[in-house]
Amino acid sequence: MTCIACKRANMKGPWSEGTAGSDVKDLRFWFVLKHSLGLAHKKAVKLMLQVDDGPLGAPKAHEFATLLQSLRNGGGLRSTNVFGQMSDKTMLMTWVLQEAMLNSISDSTQFKFDVFPRISLWF
Repeated sequence: MTCIACKRANMKGPWSEGTAGSDVKDLRFWFVLKHSLGLAHKKAVKLMLQVDDGPLGAPKAHEFATLLQSLRNGGGLRSTNVFGQMSDKTMLMTWVLQEAMLNSISDSTQFKFDVFPRISLWF
């Protein structure tokens, strides 16, 4: 077995070299769990996801700005993603941008959009 995050981070060890799990006893759940809880693996994941040393959280403001600019230029959701495919993160960020635009429109025109619990528009 190979850990993709550890391999991309060029770490030394059986997980990055692909020799982990070569023995039957290594295929137990605790073996994989132990690796995933290790500090080196966590550091490799953060490096792979390109996040800082802080806690994982909301996307940065520049990511929203880049996505908004790409959508304004006519780009699709797949083209906005680094890997060229749809991701949950891109979809959620698009939803957040759409909600923010709806809120700004409703605030500026004094419309009240009552979405929950029933779908209706109040003018």
